[in-house]
Amino acid sequence: MVMVMDIDTGSSGGGAGFAHPLLAWLADVGAGIDAAIECPTLSLPLGEYESALREIAVCEARLASLRLSLTRQADLNEVRKLTGAANTAGWVQQVTRAGRREASVSVRLAKALDQTIQATGRALGESEISLGQAQVIERGHRTCQMVCVWRSTIELKEYTGVHDR
Repeated sequence: MVMVMDIDTGSSGGGAGFAHPLLAWLADVGAGIDAAIECPTLSLPLGEYESALREIAVCEARLASLRLSLTRQADLNEVRKLTGAANTAGWVQQVTRAGRREASVSVRLAKALDQTIQATGRALGESEISLGQAQVIERGHRTCQMVCVWRSTIELKEYTGVHDR
């Protein structure tokens, strides 16, 4: 059974529509984070530090997964055209205040999680791995692909007797 949700988001200028559920959820998350920041950590029992840090790591991984999914969808929808950015990485850089390299890595990782390393994307979304680990996996996968192409080229040249001069 496929469910279709019709959402009236109103105008982008703050019209009379309803907020998209994702935006409403993010506002709630922001309020929750604000409340958590206000909690005095001094009163946290020592035995609870580990579980608090683990839970924060889980939240970070899941939010990173959501951010990358949204980045990929923005890339596919060519959102950069609406903003005048040269490419999706430029748009990500503008929106998130990330550095150029960080924005490029984010877009490349989002694409890889969608196209070639989907299991890594699922693991990140389920907080089985961290964002840093997902980046290492993507870099390793990309490097392996380059090495395989390089080795195949050498083997083909040897097989056909073609050599660089």
